[in-house]
Amino acid sequence: MRAVTTGGSQVPPTGTGFDNSFPLSSAQRGMWFAQQLAPDVAVCIAQYVDLRGPLDIAVLQEASARAGHEFQSAYLRLAQIDGEPVQTVDHGIDQSVHYLDLRGEDDPMASALAWIDENYVKPVDMENDPLVDSWILQVEDERNLWYSKIHHVALDGYGAMTLVQRTAALYTAAVENVEPEPNKAAELRRLYDLDQEYRTSTRFETDKEYWTSRAAGIHDGATLSNTPGRTIAASKLRSVALPDDVVTELEASDSTKGGTAAAVFIAAFGCYLSRMTGREDVLVNIPVSARTTALLRRSGGMLVNVAPIPMRVSEKATVGELVQQVQLELMGALRHQRFSIEDIRRELAATGSDKQLAGPMVNMMLFHQQIQLGSIVGEFNIVTSGPVEDLLVNVYQSGTPARTFVDFRANPNRYDDNDLTTHHSSFVDMVTEFIASGPDVPVLQVHPDSALEGRRRRRAAAHVAHWVDRLADAPDLLALPTDRPRPSRIGHVRASHEVALGSAAWDAVSRLADDSSTTPFVVLESAVAVLLSRLASTDDVSIAVPSGRGETVVLRTRPDGRQSFSDFVGTTAAEFVDASAHADATFAEIARALGSAETGSHNPLAQVALRFGESPLPRDGIDFDLVVTVHESESPHVVIDYATELFDAGSVAQIGRRLVRIVDALTSDPQRAVGDVELLSTAERARLAPVRGPRSVAGVVLPELLAGAVGVAGVGGVAVVSGSRVLSYGELDAASSRVARVLMSCGVGPGSFVALALSRSVE
Repeated sequence: MRAVTTGGSQVPPTGTGFDNSFPLSSAQRGMWFAQQLAPDVAVCIAQYVDLRGPLDIAVLQEASARAGHEFQSAYLRLAQIDGEPVQTVDHGIDQSVHYLDLRGEDDPMASALAWIDENYVKPVDMENDPLVDSWILQVEDERNLWYSKIHHVALDGYGAMTLVQRTAALYTAAVENVEPEPNKAAELRRLYDLDQEYRTSTRFETDKEYWTSRAAGIHDGATLSNTPGRTIAASKLRSVALPDDVVTELEASDSTKGGTAAAVFIAAFGCYLSRMTGREDVLVNIPVSARTTALLRRSGGMLVNVAPIPMRVSEKATVGELVQQVQLELMGALRHQRFSIEDIRRELAATGSDKQLAGPMVNMMLFHQQIQLGSIVGEFNIVTSGPVEDLLVNVYQSGTPARTFVDFRANPNRYDDNDLTTHHSSFVDMVTEFIASGPDVPVLQVHPDSALEGRRRRRAAAHVAHWVDRLADAPDLLALPTDRPRPSRIGHVRASHEVALGSAAWDAVSRLADDSSTTPFVVLESAVAVLLSRLASTDDVSIAVPSGRGETVVLRTRPDGRQSFSDFVGTTAAEFVDASAHADATFAEIARALGSAETGSHNPLAQVALRFGESPLPRDGIDFDLVVTVHESESPHVVIDYATELFDAGSVAQIGRRLVRIVDALTSDPQRAVGDVELLSTAERARLAPVRGPRSVAGVVLPELLAGAVGVAGVGGVAVVSGSRVLSYGELDAASSRVARVLMSCGVGPGSFVALALSRSVE
């Protein structure tokens, strides 16, 4: 059984009580717009304090109400006036703390946490729902969870923590019967005015100059995720506590590594991010409070900002050098922390840059967040800091005695369970070694497993860059003649057709390969490229082929009809060597880097694959339209596997015959121009004769036509009939001669253009 007591937390109807409204601050507007763009995603923070002891709920209710009135955020209301969001403080809102008794559940604590997980993701209507919602969830006779869900437009995490601390202080003063410290928080209108003063100050211009200059050289963010995905309110969590000796070493970082604990941890994460993405330049975002004065630090409101921390992780760097680099970036970011990331993006956009400065975020909270309510010491727990776009790394202390935890909170649409678990485990191992390493230790010697993987991925990233350059201007689609229009999504229904190459043809292929210092496979690659070029009427052909090491690569060729087949084989061989040298990039990675639109209708890099025997094909993309498999045996043959949604069996059989025809013709005479090969068989060409028709008739002029008609019908024969009037050919000739003499008198001669306007009649 669950007993629920609620004060309702009702908000009066929108549109009333906004006479004293004022605009949203710049940070609030960012949250407001974020919520408008995704109304089904709760842009909220949530937390709970685990209270073990005799809690006086009535006193907590009173303390919560008083602190809410002091900070005003709990009584914030929003509306739109003339399309612009405004805010007002309405102290008439009922902000009672709700109560839910879960002691009757089989597992009260598990039920409470499940209730919290369900509650914090529920969407919030900013104009009609409470922006601050608080509950007491009782799980034991003397154990309660004091839970709060707060929309980010009302409070950020720092402000929420300050509000909780003020409520706890008021509770303690009440139960100890002493006068509490006076309220020192600024009213929300004052916070708005301070924001406006900053934005019109020389400090704002100085911050803008710093970030404009700094961001110009920042590379856009990398991610540990392999897939894009929309942001949702819920997140996946992996958490582990660091060993005590590692924490002790981390806390001594100032003396051992010349940088703060935050700089050391962020440097380690940047190093891991660099290794897992194969990028030397990476970006780590950090949240900053933007509370640069004592008044702001004592107040509520929404002020938090995000600062981008760029890092260059050189393979030659030492641990100390990487820490020092991050330390300098942190000092600059904190000095200019009030300039928002939205402002940075706007300044970048004004220069024509589309950088979003997006990437994983690291949130360092190396202090023990205990809440004192009278004799009760509560443990502060963060449920969510808001929707996670990609990955949030929280580092914080919790428990009694306090332990330091490393959390990975990930967007479920971007990270599957296995990837998240692997990254979290691998990074914790890596950061443990990084913290334990001296400042002079080369970064490459820290956590050899991830260092080795980093080298492999960096090599793959270089290969991706090669393919981006090689394929940037390649056609998206090879326009083969299909039997049906291409559907929006190709299924997996396949069929195959086998065609014999013949031993003689294979011998000719082998001889040409020897003469060209290459392999029979390259000769056949060249023949297939010529065939596809002719079928698709293009001189730009991309084929998926297995590299010399077995990985699948794109072989891009430019068949020229005037080039001899022998020369074309040489060109193809050079292309194949180059492609095989850059085989450490997958089709999916290349397509992503090229920005190829996701489509199920065709493979974005190549629609035709060629392979020897059963060499593997990439499984990270769409099926190919055609897969040509060459089998070398006592009876050499080719199997063409095809998508039945595009091709009929007869069409594929014809493609097979034409391939054999090209192989026979070009290997028997390698000096022949590839454009001179006859694709059609004698029978196919014969079938074209009816389409061509009989020999064309030579053109004749009008006098010749008239003379011919007179020769058949005679001068008196009927030439024109119009109603009752009839003209013979002789009369028609005389009438036309009269018109000709009139035109001649006007200077008209052979080659002149004459316009006649005659009504429909015998004339």
